[in-house]
Amino acid sequence: MDEGLDEMLRINFNITVPDLRCEFASLDVSDQTGTRKHNMTTDIYKIRIDSKRRILGMSAEQQPKPQFGDDAEYGDLPESDAVVTILTPDTFESFLKQHHYVAVDFFAPWCIWCQRLEPVFVRTAKSLPSLHYGQRMRVASVDCQQYGELCASQYIRAYPTIMFYKDGDLSPVEMYHGDRTLEGFLDKFKSLFDGEQDLSEHRKKILHEEDKKEAASKGEIIAKAPGAEGCQLYGHLMVKRVPGNFHVHLQNPSYSMAAVNASHVVGELWFGEPVTYDEMNRLPKDAHAHLYAHRLEGREFISYAPEHTYVHYIKVVTNSYVQSNGDVINVYKYTAHSNEYKEETDLPSVMFRYDLSPMSVKISEKSVPFYHFLTSACAIIGGGFTVIGLLDQIIHQTVRALNKKVL
Repeated sequence: MDEGLDEMLRINFNITVPDLRCEFASLDVSDQTGTRKHNMTTDIYKIRIDSKRRILGMSAEQQPKPQFGDDAEYGDLPESDAVVTILTPDTFESFLKQHHYVAVDFFAPWCIWCQRLEPVFVRTAKSLPSLHYGQRMRVASVDCQQYGELCASQYIRAYPTIMFYKDGDLSPVEMYHGDRTLEGFLDKFKSLFDGEQDLSEHRKKILHEEDKKEAASKGEIIAKAPGAEGCQLYGHLMVKRVPGNFHVHLQNPSYSMAAVNASHVVGELWFGEPVTYDEMNRLPKDAHAHLYAHRLEGREFISYAPEHTYVHYIKVVTNSYVQSNGDVINVYKYTAHSNEYKEETDLPSVMFRYDLSPMSVKISEKSVPFYHFLTSACAIIGGGFTVIGLLDQIIHQTVRALNKKVL
């Protein structure tokens, strides 16, 4: 029986979800004792990745939150004929080609944040002509509820999403993460026009240009800038030693449900505290390989349909290595079975259900007293002399018999 006295169990993980942005990914934990923890952040890190799983940076959650401006605080609208141009699939590309820079707001009418953004975006449109290069810049919007295919072609996953385009290129320069205020938008236009992009943006632009060249050479679209964005979550959880689960799921209702895909890659998944170098040296040699061989690690799980949930059922078994001096090193092995199904009543997620086996594997190390070595050595040496003596007698008698025949 597993007689472990530890009340808590550490779960170590590194999971990549290619189709879910970090700011919308939530990690929740629950167990059969009634514990419920939502959107865990302690000892958990999120890294933004692009469509080719290259690192873009840390999650926006670990950066300052964008501020939404209140249009009422700006007073009367500027006197200008400029408006926010409503784009359709027929006018989208041609409008981008007519202007040097275009900021496009991809929105849904029911989204409260889109409603808050609309008056600020209108004020931005009317304020652009006041800039000395304002005639070369425009703002526009696309209704993703009405033109879903257009938004999907631009990898829109949440609302509102603001993309900046340049010189008619359908691959946007970048996705805007700054403040949703008049000052924020105008400053962004200025920085783009003046070429004051930071190094990370410049690096992304170079990478995306390489993607487009690769796509042209292969005759297919490989990636668009910034394209679909995913998230890599890694860290560890401390949970009770009872059956439970942890899962990655969507936490924001403004996210496009049709775009939610449960495909994921399990880079790491193991249980227990890390084994120190000293403890590793004290373990049997054949145990080293087992410590780093985990059932799910390095596996990729592809979901070919949206709104599906992936569930991994994990049975954890304690392996106790008892040293000759009485020290115990506990490591955990597990078996896993995976299943995918269409989620009918809840949001799609990637779930890991774990259960601890009541049985454990106990491996004891016993030292042999020194006198056992002496007696064994004497027995081997004595046996060797005896065998050699028998062989000598056999050879001697055989030679004597042969000599008698010759005579």
